[in-house]
Amino acid sequence: MSAKKNKRLFKRYPYSSEILLSVKDTIYRATITDYSLKGFGFSIDNPPPVAIDSDVHFVIKELQVEGDGKIIWSNKDNIHYKGG
Repeated sequence: MSAKKNKRLFKRYPYSSEILLSVKDTIYRATITDYSLKGFGFSIDNPPPVAIDSDVHFVIKELQVEGDGKIIWSNKDNIHYKGG
């Protein structure tokens, strides 16, 4: 029986906070689900029309953090769209 190998370079930490994602001049409300040194995961009910490698701008008011990034991964579970 082999152990599942973790492909992540940096440990992820659970966290929950509202985030605003700007995609092509439209703002979407989402929830951060976790973070690491290089990024964060999020969950959103109404997914923005983005593809992998899309540019986004984000604002995390609670932490007073704002920046630009790219969508690296995404998937849809039964209820939410998830990405990071």
